[in-house]
Amino acid sequence: MKNPCNQHCWGTIAAVFLLAASLAASNETYAQTPLGGQIEQNVPAPVQGDEFHSNSGGPTTTNQPGVGKSPFCRQRDAECGGTDRRCYDEAYDSAGIVLPVPQMQDLYRQTQGRIWIRCGVCGNNAICWPRPGYQDLIASNGANNPPSPAQGSRRDGPPTAPERPAKPPCRAPSAEHARLYQEPWLGNPQLQQALKKAGARFQSNKLGSGRDMAFDEYTITVTQMPAGLTPESLLQQLGSTTNATVDGYGPAGAMFDRVTRFVRRQKGPLKLGELIDIEIPGDPGTVQLVELQPDHFVLQTVTSPEMGTHPVSGARQFGFRRVGSNVLFYTKGAERPYNENLRGPGMLAQDNAWRSFMSAIGEMINHWQGVVDLNTMRRDRVDIPCD
Repeated sequence: MKNPCNQHCWGTIAAVFLLAASLAASNETYAQTPLGGQIEQNVPAPVQGDEFHSNSGGPTTTNQPGVGKSPFCRQRDAECGGTDRRCYDEAYDSAGIVLPVPQMQDLYRQTQGRIWIRCGVCGNNAICWPRPGYQDLIASNGANNPPSPAQGSRRDGPPTAPERPAKPPCRAPSAEHARLYQEPWLGNPQLQQALKKAGARFQSNKLGSGRDMAFDEYTITVTQMPAGLTPESLLQQLGSTTNATVDGYGPAGAMFDRVTRFVRRQKGPLKLGELIDIEIPGDPGTVQLVELQPDHFVLQTVTSPEMGTHPVSGARQFGFRRVGSNVLFYTKGAERPYNENLRGPGMLAQDNAWRSFMSAIGEMINHWQGVVDLNTMRRDRVDIPCD
């Protein structure tokens, strides 16, 4: 009988998932305001809000806050899964607005990512919640000198350009993402020695292409672990026998096994400094285990003689955290594409891999008499300019 807990993956990177918007209707006309494109409004109750539909499936529901401690808001996923606009309006003290994606991206670039609190995108349109002080820029749809949040609404006289540092800091969406971006383990002599022995070298995110760092987090919530299986032991097996742990329990596990295979170079328990090859169709790579704790481990991309450069430059963390009586398993990354031309295709490949991986964990736990609602699988992603 197959052990309920056994290999892991590292997909290719994703594209800029920047999000934007155009002025939305007031609360009085909320239910009468169609968004157009592939976005339609779900009226009336039980859900007040806009449903975002993708070509790959219908809306999903979630029950966890997203990157940056997003509010619960009936758990309507903003990326093609639907979002409860009124709830987010109140939570962010901002009016959700809708705009074509190109316009959203232009506003994002003009403000170096400072304009939006949260966004969702599907098809040709996006919905975003702007920070205070950007209303004039949104209304004019393209001022060369966008007002800063401190300026508030438009005043008489010439506009004043906001003061900006020459090198703006990387505003990672969480402390853990910031640490992944900083890569503090690169100076660890033990890790460096292991790489030297293998003829490999670190592939820092500083070696990636473009300024934008892709920060993501994929999660799934376990209501009840299978009898005799602890979160700690499952995490160990997800690291040591990644594919074997999740394959064979449903379509998500089979999909993950097709698109990403983790092949360790040594047997036994996970060991700090060990190298793991990742078989990705058309573009394999190697990672090093650079951090190992009971509740998480971190993999850093490296360049190796056997696999060459990894398609992504950066670090990815896998772990779990307890949320009340539930256990939330996650993977989160801070990465850049090694080749900027592959950012778009890489985004799709990586998104497919990590969605499949998290859902496969749920399939496995349900098979062994644990309890997981597969609809709790959630993905949050944002690309942020970083030096």
